Amino acid sequence: SFSLLLVSQQEVFLLVLVSSSPESRTRRDAIRQTWGNVTDVGGHVVLTLFALGKAASASSQLEIREESQKHRDIIEGSFMDSPHTQTQKMLMSVEWAVTFCPQARYVLKADQDVFVGIPTLAGYLLSLTQLEDVYVGRVVHHTVPDRAPQSPGFVSPQQYPQESYPDFCQGSAFVVSRDVARKVFVAAEEVPLSVPPDAFVGICAKKAGVTPLHSSRFAGEKHISYNRCCYQFIFTSSSVAEDELVEVWKETSSGAECSL
Repeated sequence: SFSLLLVSQQEVFLLVLVSSSPESRTRRDAIRQTWGNVTDVGGHVVLTLFALGKAASASSQLEIREESQKHRDIIEGSFMDSPHTQTQKMLMSVEWAVTFCPQARYVLKADQDVFVGIPTLAGYLLSLTQLEDVYVGRVVHHTVPDRAPQSPGFVSPQQYPQESYPDFCQGSAFVVSRDVARKVFVAAEEVPLSVPPDAFVGICAKKAGVTPLHSSRFAGEKHISYNRCCYQFIFTSSSVAEDELVEVWKETSSGAECSL
């Protein structure tokens, strides 16, 4: 199911890869009905797909197969989906983009709890004058590897000897241009999968000489009370509940204008 559909026939402007867990069917459906339903922005093709690992039970696996056949939008890895395999999932997403959708101009990697303002984000990407080496999101500085052996996120000094990770874009949502996706994939061979997924991309990018660019319009968890005009300005917001997703989508796509 890795190649699920060959999209090489169409020019894709923005490929959205949503990191999802096997049991989150209702969340995927909520995305399909809201922001993931945007397939075109001013004639530019947007394609939204879900990246999953294998489910723990055979019955869940069967349900995913049926869901995949129905929607044709699931990329599935050969590894079990767990907190320990999220970096594998990130690498699989990059590999899929590079292999099966190499013509996508930009790739947005997003977590399943994120709301994405596709039209606003696409507008921003269309306005960029620099078309290569784009790696943009909420930049995190001086993150230290988890050195506690009992911790599920433990990274040994043998696996990653440096004291801190290079700057990277926080993993809930970030965008790379297609050349950066390729560079990250090539550099990934030398980077341990034990580091967190977002740091993994940052390490690969640094090896390739790509610097992350910060944009506060990739909002983290909501620090502000919900406001329609604010949500029409930001690109992404994380930790959005399913019912909120539907409300935010209805309001932001109502077409009412917002002043600065």
